[in-house]
Amino acid sequence: MKKYQQEKPFTVLIEPTEGCNLGCWFCGLRGMREKGTKPYFYMNLKTAERIASEIERVGWNSKIVFAQHGEPTLNPKIMEIIRIFRRHLPKNVFHMYSNGYGYAHAEDPDKYLTEIMDAGLDNLIVDCYSPQGDWNFISHLSDKHKALVVAYEGKTPLYTHNHKKRILLLPPIATDNVHDMTRNLANHAGAAGPLDRSFNDKRCAMPFREMAFRYTGMVDLCCDDFRGEYPIGSIFEHGVDELWNNERYRVARIMLYNRDRNFRPCDGCTNRSVRVGFLPDHAGQETLPPITPDIRKLATENHLNGPMSSIIVKRKWEK
Repeated sequence: MKKYQQEKPFTVLIEPTEGCNLGCWFCGLRGMREKGTKPYFYMNLKTAERIASEIERVGWNSKIVFAQHGEPTLNPKIMEIIRIFRRHLPKNVFHMYSNGYGYAHAEDPDKYLTEIMDAGLDNLIVDCYSPQGDWNFISHLSDKHKALVVAYEGKTPLYTHNHKKRILLLPPIATDNVHDMTRNLANHAGAAGPLDRSFNDKRCAMPFREMAFRYTGMVDLCCDDFRGEYPIGSIFEHGVDELWNNERYRVARIMLYNRDRNFRPCDGCTNRSVRVGFLPDHAGQETLPPITPDIRKLATENHLNGPMSSIIVKRKWEK
């Protein structure tokens, strides 16, 4: 019988920067840096070229999201990185999550936005962490760019599926009361908040639908695996399709398909996936086998190959 091949990911996550200027208390970066900020590690152009050319080679039309474990615009080569991906992937839709840092600190925010969109960005998703945050650069934009701003509401799509330019402003996160959040925040597998094993019998769709590249070109299980506890492999050693269907991904998917998160980093992670009945493929027509002792052993031992992060800071609930 032919081994099941996972259909292409809906999303490919690209990490231009590991590290952030903010250091928010609810971010998993605090499990990698004491203050959640520096040092900053950047994706270089060679890595961007390798990832983009590989996605082009296999013909994936996945959306490309510049995000993950840091603020993308801190990378001084962010414009060149986006241009590289656009050159290789002219038809893919590009998104970026940003706290607004690069735009707010540019000499001319309007010009900076024009340049990054001309480089190939389609959908800029601006997060609002504090009332006086860098997201306020929006108020200094020209009327032309202000017309692109859409405030996120209940049924507003987070991602667009075309190249129409858009700036999506997410709702603010309450800072005066840590229990009064406007959005559900995941614990980033324990790097951001205490483990919660009440989710351990729930499916998670992330390794089925998203492929997450770190700034080095390494792939780990998902974006919530901040510390890289479950490494998959490097784009410099494997093709993108080989990575997506390798043994480490396969055993994790079998575990999660069978509603078992009892392996790191999934053990205690609070990620809430949607449409988990439609796994492993987008229509829910395929099936995966039950968990065997060998599968469980492989899944639970793979974290011994990590973590990929060069810095680990134990949180108070881990001490």
